[in-house]
Amino acid sequence: MSHNIDISKFSAKTLETFNKIVSCSKEEFSNKGYVNTTISSIAKCANISVGCIYKYFPNKYDLYKFIIDNEQKNIRDHLNKAIKQYSTREKKEEAGLRAWLTYVRDNPGVYKLIWESLFIDQKEFDDYYLSFKYNLGEYFIVDEALDKYDKIFDFQEIIMDKFYVGNKNVPEYATLKEI
Repeated sequence: MSHNIDISKFSAKTLETFNKIVSCSKEEFSNKGYVNTTISSIAKCANISVGCIYKYFPNKYDLYKFIIDNEQKNIRDHLNKAIKQYSTREKKEEAGLRAWLTYVRDNPGVYKLIWESLFIDQKEFDDYYLSFKYNLGEYFIVDEALDKYDKIFDFQEIIMDKFYVGNKNVPEYATLKEI
């Protein structure tokens, strides 16, 4: 089944089951990582049969990819909403970075998922950051900002380290001025 699942055709019960699968998958992958998550553990979390998951996703990787793609869209939507009110590149950059840090703080498991994709599927990870760069390019002069974003990616590694050890405190926004 395609990652572009058309949920508009789902009945209320089917949509409820699908949402349970997605929610539990996100939780399991975030808490246990890709390797230690099984279709059985997702089914148990969702209180459904293993076979039910296979009605929507042919394998664990496709389910994982769906979760990653969905979360990437959520992040882009969150950032776009945060920057749409600003007209200058600098204000959009600042608002976008603040929104990203807030999203990471509020959704640490998602950030772990995205970084883990580096080890599961390097292309998926690269696509995420290329997509991020090209989406930023709609609002910013990317060539002028590349040095700044290299520093942001270094900053992301610091944040990732905090989440992998379970500390959910994102550094204060004052730290952004150093970037």
